[in-house]
Amino acid sequence: MSNESDVNVCFCNKVMVERMCWYGSNAGRRSLNCPDGSRGCGYIHWIEEPLEERAAIIIEDLKKQMTRQANQHVFEMEELMHSFNISILTDSGDDDKDDDDDDDEGTDEDDHED
Repeated sequence: MSNESDVNVCFCNKVMVERMCWYGSNAGRRSLNCPDGSRGCGYIHWIEEPLEERAAIIIEDLKKQMTRQANQHVFEMEELMHSFNISILTDSGDDDKDDDDDDDEGTDEDDHED
């Protein structure tokens, strides 16, 4: 007789984790896995039946597109941060203060002329 709590324990006697497969013929399927993966017992219990081949291909393609878009976003953010850091490093704080003081003086002069 099996205890229901034993269902979620792998052969390493650890609580299994739920994962989603994104690639290959099992794309789109959820499973319960050994938390240590191949370093542990490698046990996998599929929660869902396999999808039709076409559905698995579509899921895999969508995941690849999402990954490419995420990588592109990270690349663009890194470029933006790099250019921002360069502009900060090339600007000196003293120059900014002088520019601000000049602007204030110009504003004062404009106020006096009116």
